[in-house]
Amino acid sequence: MESTVGSAQAALRAQRVADQTRAARAKFRHTVIALSFFAILIGGGLLSGAATLIPDIQAHFKQEDVAAKYKTAKISRPMLDGVFCHNLVLDNKTGQSVEDKVERCDAENLAPRRGQTQFVWGVTK
Repeated sequence: MESTVGSAQAALRAQRVADQTRAARAKFRHTVIALSFFAILIGGGLLSGAATLIPDIQAHFKQEDVAAKYKTAKISRPMLDGVFCHNLVLDNKTGQSVEDKVERCDAENLAPRRGQTQFVWGVTK
């Protein structure tokens, strides 16, 4: 009799272990499915957001746009009379003169000193 009771208890333990294993596997599968769903949902949102933002970010940092601000250089130096200034605008890429004219120095609010060369570097519009 003891052997039948012992074998019945062993069978119940084995059944309980098998049920626990099955429950653990089912819980694992449910967890993996739920996490996969949220990963796909979040990843898809990030991917679609990146697809819309990356071209805007790249357009902001293009070399042409950055260099467009600094295409010309302006050199302004007073003439010997101290009233007029020789203004020269150069293209930075080619080094050619874009604008070369003589104007009054006070038109640009420059304070040149007689006999001294004065350079004013800047971007012209």
